[in-house]
Amino acid sequence: MSEAVIEVENLSKTYPDGTSAVKGISFTVRKGEIFGFLGPNGAGKTTSMRILGTLHHATGGSARILGLDVNTQGKEIRERIGFAMQEVGMDDLATAQEMLTLHAKLYGMNSKEAKAKAAELLSTFDLASDAKRRVVRFSGGMQRRLDLAVSLVHTPEVLFLDEPSTGLDPKSRSDLWRVLRKLRDEEGITILMSTHYMDEADALCDRIAIMNKGVIAAIDTPTNLKRSIGADRVRVTLSDGISAKQWAALQKTFRAGNVSQADGHIDIRVKDGASALVPALRILDDLGVQVRETKVLTPTLEDVFLQYTGASFADAEVKPADPKEKVRLSRKEKKAAKEAASSAKPSVEFSEVVA
Repeated sequence: MSEAVIEVENLSKTYPDGTSAVKGISFTVRKGEIFGFLGPNGAGKTTSMRILGTLHHATGGSARILGLDVNTQGKEIRERIGFAMQEVGMDDLATAQEMLTLHAKLYGMNSKEAKAKAAELLSTFDLASDAKRRVVRFSGGMQRRLDLAVSLVHTPEVLFLDEPSTGLDPKSRSDLWRVLRKLRDEEGITILMSTHYMDEADALCDRIAIMNKGVIAAIDTPTNLKRSIGADRVRVTLSDGISAKQWAALQKTFRAGNVSQADGHIDIRVKDGASALVPALRILDDLGVQVRETKVLTPTLEDVFLQYTGASFADAEVKPADPKEKVRLSRKEKKAAKEAASSAKPSVEFSEVVA
C-alpha cells in the first residue's frame, strides 16, 4: 500500500456565528491517487479543502500534509502544494506564456528556467499553440487548464482542486480529466479534489468520500461503493407475455428472489451484469421467451448517496448563500489567508519579471 500523504483525524470546523461546517471527519489519501470529496453544495467539501490547504483553521481534530501539521506548519505546506480554487484567477492583459513565466519567476526561477517551465506546462496542458494569446480570449476550459498550469509551476507534490470542472462544457471537462490522469500517472502527483458531479467522481477518482452535512458517510472506490448497495440487473423487455410455466422455470433457474417482472419487462439480479447478459439471454431463448430489448442496469453513485445518507442528492443541496453575505472569519483565519497569498509569491510588478 502506498504511503499516506494526507492524514486527517476527527477534523471539525465551526464558524464564529455557530455554523458547523465540518463535523469530525477522518480519512487518508495515498501517494499518487486521485481522491475525491463528492457531495452537494453545503456538504462541507470546500471548507475541508481550505483547512487542508491552510487557508482556514480547524476548530478540532488534526490534519497532516506530507507529514506537516496544517495548524502550525502552514508556510512549509504551502511551499509543497498547489491549490486551484473554483474561481479562475486570470490577468486579462497577459498572454498564457507571460502568466506562467511570471509565476515561475515569483517562485525564484531565473529567466531561462522560467521560460523553460512555462513551455513545459503549456505543452502538458495543450496550450502551446495559444501561448501568445491574451488569456481574456481563452474559453472557460482553456482558462481552467491555464489556472491549473499556474498551480503546478513550483512542481507541487499534492494538488488541491475545488470543483475543477464547474461551468465547463463536455469537451472541456473531458480534456481536463485527461490532463489530471496524466498528472497522476506520469508525474506522480497526488490530487485531492471536490466535486458535485457524480459522473466526474465515477470516471476520475480512485477513491471517493461521500460527504453530506459536514460528515463523511462512506469512503471507497467508485466500483466498491456501487457494489456495496446491491447487485447489477439484466433488464429484459418482452415482445409477448410470459407463461406461468416459463416464469416458474425462470424462478427455479435464477432463484425466486433474484427475478421480478413488471410493466412488460423482467429484471434478473446478477453479480456482474456485463458477463451475465449473454448466458441469461440463452436461458430465456431455451425457454421460448420472446425478447424485444435488453439492457444492463448497475447501481449508480446517486443510489450510493441515497443509501448512505438517507436523502437524494438533489434534496441534500443547500441553497447558495447570498453573495452579499460574507463569511465571517476569525482573526487567525484572516491572517492565514493573508500569509497564504504572500508566503510563496513576493509582491513584484508584472513588468519587472516578464520583460
